[in-house]
Amino acid sequence: MLTGSFANFAVAQEQTSSSVLENINTEDLKEHPDVEEYIRNQGFEHLLKGDSATIERGSEKYELLSEELFLEELEKPEALRDIDISEEKLEEIATELGLEKPKPDNVTIKENILIKRNKDTNAISNVWYLYYAVNDSAFTVSIINVGFDKIDSIVADLRKYNKKGKEWVVDANTSLRALQVGNGNVFKWELDRNAVSDYFEFDIVVLEDGTVWHYDNKSGKLQYEWQRYYFDVGAYKSIKPLGGERHHIVSDKALQEAGFSNTDSFPAIRMMKQDHEDTPNWGNRTSSKEWRVKELEYLNNEDYKGLMRFEVDGFRNETDDEGKFPNLAIKYNDYLVAGAVLAYEYFGVN
Repeated sequence: MLTGSFANFAVAQEQTSSSVLENINTEDLKEHPDVEEYIRNQGFEHLLKGDSATIERGSEKYELLSEELFLEELEKPEALRDIDISEEKLEEIATELGLEKPKPDNVTIKENILIKRNKDTNAISNVWYLYYAVNDSAFTVSIINVGFDKIDSIVADLRKYNKKGKEWVVDANTSLRALQVGNGNVFKWELDRNAVSDYFEFDIVVLEDGTVWHYDNKSGKLQYEWQRYYFDVGAYKSIKPLGGERHHIVSDKALQEAGFSNTDSFPAIRMMKQDHEDTPNWGNRTSSKEWRVKELEYLNNEDYKGLMRFEVDGFRNETDDEGKFPNLAIKYNDYLVAGAVLAYEYFGVN
């Protein structure tokens, strides 16, 4: 499944142009029947299907966008790439923990429909479907020309920020200069994830017949829409922090006090630093010490499944500092499920 939404563009128009340009959202297309008719008459009716939230996998629109963007969904959820477990057992563990069974990640896109009209008659002379996408390895800009007129130019400056501790730092810069833009992929900036989280900031200008669209996400609610996460789960010693921190799902102290000496092999989750500090067994707070006492009780009673439910509940009771998820259990859902699978292996629980 692709997830998508329309970008908000500010429009500035040259008074000397014989054309005007407008931008409309998918949900507003019904209010523009002439645009819908134009798109249908040009043979692109599939672009009208699906709303701004979901584009169903297998649909003509999905296949078109996937082909143009060179996108591939993971065959397995990222957190489970190196874990061999049946779907039935995975479902059982997730249900026991009150979590969702991990699913392949979605690919996020942003869409924008540009319409050129005659200034005097308001007749449509061209429509372009612009879309931007971020996957695990690249940021892309692509276009579908619903009509026949190429866009005069697309110019963009892009910057990638990495999360380092609790700060954002610049990781890379690039720019895009494209003239007479027709169909297909306009730009592909290949950048693998190399931090616990990153995001793309950009300033994009589209010029057509003297009319300019300008879109940037340098501030406000759009700033982090192009954010990627690079969480991971595995043995503590095998996980690199990458600007975040490694979180023992069960605290190292409780494990050692219960007689487990190889705690570096116990599963840990790569988390954002603030999220890690918000987990209930982190640090020397009174509440953290009390939490570790309860962990030890579960360990001494060999109630390992009860222990994992306890840990997940702890995540569930902590809010997401970024405000993007209702709680940390939802934010780290897949990694908690995968972590439970690894923890049960560590404890020898079937």
